[in-house]
Amino acid sequence: MNGAIFETYVVSEIIKNYYNAGKRPDIYYYRDVDKREIDLLIFKDDEVCPIEIKKNKLPDSPDKNFKVLNKLGLKVKPGLVICLCDEVIPYNRDCYLCPVSVV
Repeated sequence: MNGAIFETYVVSEIIKNYYNAGKRPDIYYYRDVDKREIDLLIFKDDEVCPIEIKKNKLPDSPDKNFKVLNKLGLKVKPGLVICLCDEVIPYNRDCYLCPVSVV
């Protein structure tokens, strides 16, 4: 249950940041028929940034579902995995681990 509470906290903080900046968030949740999920998709212009939220310090395969966006014809920016790490860490070329304190 605490993983769901952590996700709710992170999403609410992101939404609050948008509203505090006077912007309307263009944020979505993704789940397909194969039950692949992405916690947040943030759209800006014609690009999308996928975000996963994990309550671990160094999660395993956190970006495994990001590749599903390529077949949707979207221009995908490097994704973020918001977790309990201490600093921003490159996970691979298309994904970064990001501490929750940055949110």
